Amino acid sequence: MDYAEQRRQQGRETERRLMQAAWELMSEQGFDAVSVREICRAAGVTTGAFYHHFSGKEALLNRGYERMDAYIRRRVEEHPAPRAVDNLQTIFLSYAAFLEEESGGLTARFYQNLLSTRSTEMFDRSRFIYNDVEKYIRLAIEQGDVTGEYSPACLASFCVRHFRGIAIDWAFQQYAYSLGTQMREEFLFLQRLLRP
Repeated sequence: MDYAEQRRQQGRETERRLMQAAWELMSEQGFDAVSVREICRAAGVTTGAFYHHFSGKEALLNRGYERMDAYIRRRVEEHPAPRAVDNLQTIFLSYAAFLEEESGGLTARFYQNLLSTRSTEMFDRSRFIYNDVEKYIRLAIEQGDVTGEYSPACLASFCVRHFRGIAIDWAFQQYAYSLGTQMREEFLFLQRLLRP
């Protein structure tokens, strides 16, 4: 491995450690209670290293979708199903599980932050969640479980926006209901609506 690649790898590792430390601290103490200095101490890096990778806590929080994508991808890989609709359900139930189990009440702050900073990375159509939802919708159409009346891209976009909306409502309602139960019910409802 050459020097430049080694430095890039070190940078990715520093970023990963900062995100991990921040996520754990913010989940325990809340976004506002955690300082950049505390994050750096927990990650074992300098504040200069933090600001090399992130402009502030908000920028770091905006990257939380990467943790979510990795979590969802891992769950889909651990529980593959022969029917595409079952893989779609795994994606959306994993999305709910991540927010309920892993976000530590940061969901509202995450979406508030996205709106205030107008960050667009989470909405990038090349992200895993868009690609895999579209892939499984295409397969579900081929398997005869979903109508072919609409394009897979249109249905994927609709589904991702719909389930993101449920998560935002859940946060707005101060986490008053089970997100996993709501996602499951609405997934089954959509599945019935989209049958051929």
